[in-house]
Amino acid sequence: MKKIILTALLSTLITPAWSETKLIKTIFSDSKITPSPAVLCAAATGEVYVGVDMQGSLGKEGGLGKIIRLIDSDHDGVADKHTLYAKVDNPRGLVAVGNKLFVLHSVFGKEGFIDNQYISVFTDANDDGVADGPPKTLVKDIGNHAPLKGRGTDHSTNGLRLGIDGWLYISVGDFGFQNAIGADGKSLNYQGGGVVRVRPDGSGLENFVHGTRNVYDVAIDPFMNVFTRENNNDGVGWWIRFSHYIQSGEYGYPSLYMNFPEDIIPALNEYGGGSGTGALFLSEPGWPDKYNNKALLCDWGRSQIFIHDVKAQGPSFIAKEPETFVKSRQVTDIDVDASGRVYISAWAGASFKGHNAKGYVESYIPEGLEYKPFPKLSEVSEQELLKYLASESQTARVDAQQEILARKASQLLPAIATQAKDAKLSLAARVAAVYTIAQLGGQEALPTLEKLYPVVELREHLVRCMGDQLAMAKKADATLLIKALSDSNDRVKVAAAVALGRTGNKSVAPALLALANPPAINPELLKNMGDQSQKQKYHSTPMHDRLLGHVARQSLLLLDAQDETISALNSKDENLQAAALFTMKYFHSNKVVDALIARVKSTTKPEFKNNIVKTLIRLHQKEKQFDTSYVWWKTRPNPHGPYYYHENWDATDKINVFLKSYMEPLNQAEKDVITEEMKRCQAISKSPKKKKKVQTVGKTSLEDLMASLDKHKGNVGRGKKVINKIGCIGCHNIEAGQVVKGPDLTKLTKVSKQDIAMSIVRPAESISKSWVNITLKNGTEHTGTLLKRTKSEVTISNIAGIKTNIKTADIKSTEPGPSMMLMHLADSLTLREFADLIEYIKKLNK
Repeated sequence: MKKIILTALLSTLITPAWSETKLIKTIFSDSKITPSPAVLCAAATGEVYVGVDMQGSLGKEGGLGKIIRLIDSDHDGVADKHTLYAKVDNPRGLVAVGNKLFVLHSVFGKEGFIDNQYISVFTDANDDGVADGPPKTLVKDIGNHAPLKGRGTDHSTNGLRLGIDGWLYISVGDFGFQNAIGADGKSLNYQGGGVVRVRPDGSGLENFVHGTRNVYDVAIDPFMNVFTRENNNDGVGWWIRFSHYIQSGEYGYPSLYMNFPEDIIPALNEYGGGSGTGALFLSEPGWPDKYNNKALLCDWGRSQIFIHDVKAQGPSFIAKEPETFVKSRQVTDIDVDASGRVYISAWAGASFKGHNAKGYVESYIPEGLEYKPFPKLSEVSEQELLKYLASESQTARVDAQQEILARKASQLLPAIATQAKDAKLSLAARVAAVYTIAQLGGQEALPTLEKLYPVVELREHLVRCMGDQLAMAKKADATLLIKALSDSNDRVKVAAAVALGRTGNKSVAPALLALANPPAINPELLKNMGDQSQKQKYHSTPMHDRLLGHVARQSLLLLDAQDETISALNSKDENLQAAALFTMKYFHSNKVVDALIARVKSTTKPEFKNNIVKTLIRLHQKEKQFDTSYVWWKTRPNPHGPYYYHENWDATDKINVFLKSYMEPLNQAEKDVITEEMKRCQAISKSPKKKKKVQTVGKTSLEDLMASLDKHKGNVGRGKKVINKIGCIGCHNIEAGQVVKGPDLTKLTKVSKQDIAMSIVRPAESISKSWVNITLKNGTEHTGTLLKRTKSEVTISNIAGIKTNIKTADIKSTEPGPSMMLMHLADSLTLREFADLIEYIKKLNK
């Protein structure tokens, strides 16, 4: 009976403003069970795993992380059982498959500091909700040691997602990582942000896309389209990017997106400030079309989850205007089980350095969704596995595929191939069959995939599978892949261009060079790339006609096709020449530099000659080798480009001599053009010293602002001057006995510095409990500070300090009051002044 009453109290019908569909919300677990939840995942069968991190994002203590397993036995949306599944520091990514749980987490060194991040797999063979001993390590050192030790896990590696292609996709924050090593010994060095991937056994660690911002998680649809809402956190521009990630793509952050848009794949759109976190592509039967088959992307900074719908165009998409799915304070992650229940984790006031037990997990279902249990697939027959592989549920298909692979059930290959050809099944189910064939059969599956090639609607995925695993790509039919470059479907062309680069066969380079043309960029708009008032932004305006050329170039780079590119440069075909230059600027090779200089001397075409010189200018410098001796950036990058830390290399002197000789006979106007390009490419041996700028609150990311409160020890005397400077006393009392107006600042001794800071820079997210909005039964509203409450009467004081007594019987509702503080009140303060202000407020009650 108590459970029924509790569920009734916790369940809420909510209706998003733009939709007629009601969602049933419940508090699945509260802060007593799952405080400060950083990440969660749902097993297909409904168990929910929550990564609790009492360190927050900036704490650096060990022993404060754990994974809690939650079970809702009666399926009412409230967890009634929970176990401590495992203790692990900084859980940042979770994926549940069968009796295994894949975990991205921190490990601590002997000195007591965070040493690095690992991906491990835990097993719970007896299903008691507790991991069976220590985990197996799949990937070591997939974080950046220096900032992890000195700062904490924000901007670190985050998020795990399992695609129907059988890869674990890992979201890499913009600190990157150094010398990560997979279980097969393969290593990867990663400067900056992006998405990498690894097989579930820890093999094949590789790049997927590069040049993202502080991406926390990705949403993957049934057709292997990867989307994210990238966390802005860079202090330059303050915008969220919504992106569609195409394999091998360079997305340009931080060094190319501002001034070298011709070299990147742009985002689909930008949406102002925010902090993107968890991501889910919802594709489950029972959900209405308004929500289903769409990316649901969390925004911690805006405390809501957005529905990002897209319209297909060419090889990518056009973004529709995002809509609000649900609001949840400081939301961190989202997932769904095979019954269709969606789970959301939120900090809800948890602090940057943890320790305070706040936060919760919510669940959502659409009204009318009938619960259908999903079985443990390890206990079902092969025929049932085939049925679930053809399910309308994306969650069910992925789980079924993994069970088929776990059983190594190669005898099912003919039946799966039949499902791939079955036009009565949904296209998503048929595509799942194709990816299952590729993984189950390996290289032996190539003949089956080739036989399916005439099936037009499957062709994109057949081509992807032929090149998806490197060992398989080397055995793939290159002639068939080259043929796919001429397909009528742009998505097939892009898939083929990516696959050809993975074959390792340089003989395919001419076919790629025929496509690797640089995009046309308007030079007038390029001059204003740094001006955010420009409506046209190349870094966030889809240009789908550039995508095939981009991935063709990326494949040429992967093949290291220097000789083939030089041959194209020396041809008479202008398109091949342009493709060669588009590619050559990434080859820091003496052979390439010599070929370029020789070609300048042999051509008489002014425009071609000018483009060759520009390529040499681009090659004048190179990016400094990324190693553990320095932190390559500190959350406020210089987006000038094309290199973040440029340095000389073997051919720098050679290029210097050439440029000096080349420029001597030019007139001043011609010299100015060359000089401008040299400035754009930072083609100088040493960077000029820059004047040190005073960093202000308004130009500091939220995480940096919180971290600065430890660096800058506040001074009470200076803080008193600051509080007068920004006018806090106009709305708040700062001494005992003053007339109460807004929330009392003299009672914040026990409130952390970070929470006080949040209430200043994000006032709408940190409303004092004493600041209320009272609505009377007659419709009258009163907003003010709650002074007194009895059974018969309530007393509040409004912002002018005027008291009002209200009879309890007349009150219809009491809710948190609206924020009346200005959003950018402290923007002009220096970080030291801000620390002084916080210190002064902390000491007011003395």
